[in-house]
Amino acid sequence: MGLDYSQLCFRNSKDRQKEVFSELIDIAMMNNRPMVIHSRDAEEDTIDVMYKACCQPFKIHRHCFTGTAEEAKNWLNIFPSSYIGLTPAVTNFRKYPTLRAVIKEIPLNKLLIETDAPYFVPQMMSHCNMQQSHPGMAITVAVMVAKIKQCPLDEVLQEVLKNTKNMYNI
Repeated sequence: MGLDYSQLCFRNSKDRQKEVFSELIDIAMMNNRPMVIHSRDAEEDTIDVMYKACCQPFKIHRHCFTGTAEEAKNWLNIFPSSYIGLTPAVTNFRKYPTLRAVIKEIPLNKLLIETDAPYFVPQMMSHCNMQQSHPGMAITVAVMVAKIKQCPLDEVLQEVLKNTKNMYNI
């Protein structure tokens, strides 16, 4: 759930999106469910709606994060029970140059990895004419995190597994 202002048809429905988003937050809180938040070209409004609606420290997965390190740190300061979800977009520094800093700045205990399949084919696989991502490609995110953080891949995988179990109560 969340807000998406990335296309004209979405931007024209901002008020309705915020209204539905707020209602979905209420439902998640009433049922004590973790929230997966999608926010595209709507960071300020997403924070505003969530801040007004979330009066408790709910678990939040900030899905498919492509913003800056400052935005990620701000999100985690406002919503400390959150995790930042990174996709294979982290392998494409030309298109998503801010993600290297996000990886450097955000502690492992606040990261999740995901693919957002079928989107975000890892950069190193684009030469294979792959047009769609799949869950098996999540390992490319972990490899990039380990490389940038200069830590063992096993450490990244163990921490992300622990984060995933905590986020989703499994």
